[in-house]
Amino acid sequence: MLGTLFQNFCVMITLLTITMTLLPAQPAELSSRQRGLIVLCMCIIPVVLYAFGFELAAGLKIDLRYVPVALSTLWAGPLVGLLVATPLLLVRLLNFNAGSLPAVISMVMLILVASLLRRKFNLAQQSAALSWKKWPYVVLVFSLSGIGLLISPNGLSRLASIYLPLLLLNTAGLYVAAAVIRHRLVTVKTYHHALAQSRLDALTGLPNRRAFDRDLEQLSEGQVVMMLDIDHFKAVNDLYGHQQGDQVLRAVGDTLLGTLRQTDSAYRFGGEEFAVILRGVNEGAEALVGERLRQAVNRCKVGPELGLTVTVSVGLARHQARQGERSPLPADTLKRADQALYDAKAGGRNRVCVAAKEPAVR
Repeated sequence: MLGTLFQNFCVMITLLTITMTLLPAQPAELSSRQRGLIVLCMCIIPVVLYAFGFELAAGLKIDLRYVPVALSTLWAGPLVGLLVATPLLLVRLLNFNAGSLPAVISMVMLILVASLLRRKFNLAQQSAALSWKKWPYVVLVFSLSGIGLLISPNGLSRLASIYLPLLLLNTAGLYVAAAVIRHRLVTVKTYHHALAQSRLDALTGLPNRRAFDRDLEQLSEGQVVMMLDIDHFKAVNDLYGHQQGDQVLRAVGDTLLGTLRQTDSAYRFGGEEFAVILRGVNEGAEALVGERLRQAVNRCKVGPELGLTVTVSVGLARHQARQGERSPLPADTLKRADQALYDAKAGGRNRVCVAAKEPAVR
């Protein structure tokens, strides 16, 4: 029996681990498709666990089938718990035997008790964390497991023979299942945090070149790419030192964040160069936005004791094709914005230039 139950335990952990690969960093971020796939997987697990259970007598098995149902009920409520239990209940009723009706009664009682105790666990808000201090409630969740046996012949003696082992097995199973989910959530959250950090510039806090390249590929018709370059930045480093130069970079980054709309995105492109993607700007208005940013940077105070004035050159290009032509590649729009920036610097710096509409030729 111990070998079979250990196998049952391993099957449950394996299937739960596979199911949890569908979880994002936070359960609240689940899409409808992800929710549906997770519920579908959870529906399969009790059936598989029952199939791999240890048969004590004809129609009487001991296994971990109650654990995924209890976990689903505690996390998502009685309707989801009942949904997860339904395939197993149908299997038991379609293959009707002496243990089928008691099994249905026991499962329904489990869902009822788990629903009543759900607030004590608060798993959805605590990301599946299950404290050892809650063990009395865990025991209560499974306290009526197998109670349906009382309606079968010799039910009391049968229940007495399996009640304690079943209670201990299910209690341990729920703790292990919750730990598997918790580990998955922590792992995914850590990964997403590291990924987000890899796309941020450590000095300015703006998204970096990697993030810009990713967003550039998603550039839509009518959006505007803006390139900004701090004028004479090398002279700032040479005259005042790199620490003062870092303050200039941070000040420009803060100015961009404070001036742009929430729909726009600013990036530290590299060195003293910044990039912006403007969204929803009317055609012809991009020059006004660029001029507003140029003036905002010119007004920012950096090292007032040094009397340092910061200026930027700005180049813009709209991602848009001529009538009847296909849109250019995002890289082509970036190239045009970069050329407009070069024109602004060549024209005396501290000015805004807008690229002419010249879509790439196919």
